[in-house]
Amino acid sequence: MDRFIIRKSKSSLSNNGSLDEGASQPSSANSVSATSGNGSTSATSSDSACGTGSNSLFLPAAKRPRSSAIHEGGDPRTIISWNVNGLTSQLKKTWSEIEAFLKKEQPDVLCLQEVRMAAACPKGAKIGDGQLRRRREAKMETAVEKKEWKLVEDTLIRACAGRYHIYWALADSKYAGTAMLVKKPLKPSSVSYTLTALAEASKEHRDPADPSCHPEGRIILATFESFDLLATYAPNNGNTDSSFERRAT
Repeated sequence: MDRFIIRKSKSSLSNNGSLDEGASQPSSANSVSATSGNGSTSATSSDSACGTGSNSLFLPAAKRPRSSAIHEGGDPRTIISWNVNGLTSQLKKTWSEIEAFLKKEQPDVLCLQEVRMAAACPKGAKIGDGQLRRRREAKMETAVEKKEWKLVEDTLIRACAGRYHIYWALADSKYAGTAMLVKKPLKPSSVSYTLTALAEASKEHRDPADPSCHPEGRIILATFESFDLLATYAPNNGNTDSSFERRAT
């Protein structure tokens, strides 16, 4: 018999780094999506989801024995998704608040959208030039890029050291990009950075130099024991037919 798990969190991080009341994290489902676009943050299930206002999310639990402790190869219990609208900017302005929030909530998975950090690339590479990028590493070519990465190291990475695996998916420039932090000893059986159907549907979602990654770092798909967690940064709707079509595909 399926059970519905309700978990209410007293606070969540908003796009400007402040704390908002009424966050909710899904417990487990066959397929869960943490999706953000146009500055919004949401958590949805592809199987079924219903809520009461903005304070709770109901997801059917998988048919398996449940334990309060996470374990390698198991499922996360708490998931937080946040559109940071520029990771280094948020870390610079509100790190103490972010750190306090993470210590309080102790999420099993933290999904970040719109991190706005460029991917590592050959020296002198230009945006959209088709050269191979290392999209799971940050570019550190200029003094500014090195300084920004040091900020990430001194704050988020240091705070998570030994406790979280961090997965990055980055674009050619300081645009889009996502990250996923997974608490140890949890470990996804696989992590993907693109969706085959999406890449086949549109060249905008295909990186010819590296078919394993979305060219703008918009996708991280982690496979856990009983569900897949898809973290995405969706394109802005805009106000034209072409922009709506781009989001739809």
